[in-house]
Amino acid sequence: MKKLITLAVLLMLSSSLFAQEVKYSVQMRYRSEFAKNMASFQNTAFTNTVAGNGFNLMRSRLGVSFTGLENISAFFQVQDARSFGEETSTLDASAAGLDLHQGFIQVDDFIKSGMSLKLGRMEIALGNERLVGAVDWSNTGRVFDGGLLNKAGAKFSYSVFAARVDENAPTRDFDPDEDFYGFFGSFRDLKNRVFNGFMFLNYNNDKLTAGTDANKSKLFRITTGFDYNASVSFFDYEVEAAYQYGNQMKGLTTKRDNIGAYMFGLRFKYNILHDVYNPYVGLGFDLLSGDDDATDDDFNAFNTLYATNHRYYGYMDYFTGIPAATMNLGLRDFILRCGYNPRSDMTLMVDVHAFSTAKKNISDHTYLGSELDLTMKYDYREDLGIQLGGSMFIPGDIPKETPDNDTKGIWLYAMLTYNFNK
Repeated sequence: MKKLITLAVLLMLSSSLFAQEVKYSVQMRYRSEFAKNMASFQNTAFTNTVAGNGFNLMRSRLGVSFTGLENISAFFQVQDARSFGEETSTLDASAAGLDLHQGFIQVDDFIKSGMSLKLGRMEIALGNERLVGAVDWSNTGRVFDGGLLNKAGAKFSYSVFAARVDENAPTRDFDPDEDFYGFFGSFRDLKNRVFNGFMFLNYNNDKLTAGTDANKSKLFRITTGFDYNASVSFFDYEVEAAYQYGNQMKGLTTKRDNIGAYMFGLRFKYNILHDVYNPYVGLGFDLLSGDDDATDDDFNAFNTLYATNHRYYGYMDYFTGIPAATMNLGLRDFILRCGYNPRSDMTLMVDVHAFSTAKKNISDHTYLGSELDLTMKYDYREDLGIQLGGSMFIPGDIPKETPDNDTKGIWLYAMLTYNFNK
C-alpha cells in the first residue's frame, strides 16, 4: 500500500508532464466516541454487565484529479482508515487500513453532450441514499467497482450502472459472481418538485447444489420504486415507496424463497421561519416489511441494499444491517424532529425515534425501543467543521425478553473534519 501513496505523490509533483490540469483534495477526519450497550438486538445488548467503551477513529484521504485530453479525466483517491491503538505496537507499520478508495477514468460528453462515463472504483450515491449511498459517516465509506453512465439535463437526468460486488472463481460451466445493476432517473420542474424513479437488480450467479432448485442461481432480486419530494411555502415533504421481488437462496439443497417485500416512507417538515435561525419541526414514518415464518417458501423482509441507513433509522446504528438487524421481522419507525440555527454557522438538532417490528415475534411482541439523538454542527471555518452528538436508547419489549436486558444504551461523540481542495 505504500506504493499507492508514493504513486500519488509522484503524480502530483509531475503534473506538468502528465496532464494539462491537476487538482488535489485532502480530508482529515477524527472522531472520538464513547458507547455503552450498542450491540445488536440478537444478543444481550442492554445488560448491566456490559462495560462502556471509548475509542478513537481517524480517516485520512488524499485525492488527485487529472485532466489531460479534452473531456477525459481521471481521479485517484487513497484512504487510510484506522482506530487508535489497533496495531500490534508503536513500531508496527503494516498499515492494514490503507486502501485505494476511489480510482476511475471519466469521459465527459460521451456519445452526446451532457453524458459522462465512469469506469473503475467509485462512490455511488443516488437521490436521498435510501437504497444506494456512500455512507460517509462510516470510517471507511462505501465504494463500488464497475461503471456508471450519467446523463445530466436541465429537467431530466438519469444514471445507469453495473458493479461487481463479489468475484469468485469459475465452477463447472458457470461463473459464480455477484453483480449489482441499476437505473435511477430524476425529473425536476421549476416549482421545487423532484420525482425519482429507480430499478435495481442484485444477481448472484452461484448455483444451488441439489434439490428441486439445483443449478439455479442463489439470488435474483429486483427492487423498483420512486421518491417524490417538494417544497411549498414553509412546508417540505417527501414520500417514497419500493417493492422487491425475485428469488433467493434458503439453503444449498433446498427450494429457493420467493421474494415479496416492500418499503414506504413519509417525511413532513414545517419551516417556522425563513431566516438565519431557520427553526423547524418535522414528522416522519418509515415502514419496512417483515417475515414471521421462516418455514414457508416466501421471504417478505425488505432489504435496504447498499443504503446510507445511518441518516434514517437512528444515529446509534442499531438498524443498519436490515433485515438481519430486526431478525427479519421488518421495521416501523415513528420520527419527531426539530432544530434551529442559533447563529449562521451553527445548527442544533433533536431527533426522537420510536421503533417496532412490522411483524410480531414468537412472544407476540413488536416494540423494540425508543431513541433520542442530539446533534450540534459548527462550521468553525470554511475548511474546518466540528460536530458533537449524544444519543440514548431505551429498550422495549423485545430486548427485555432476555433477563437483565433493560439498561439504556448510551453514545457520545465529538468529530473534527478538515477539508482542503486546490
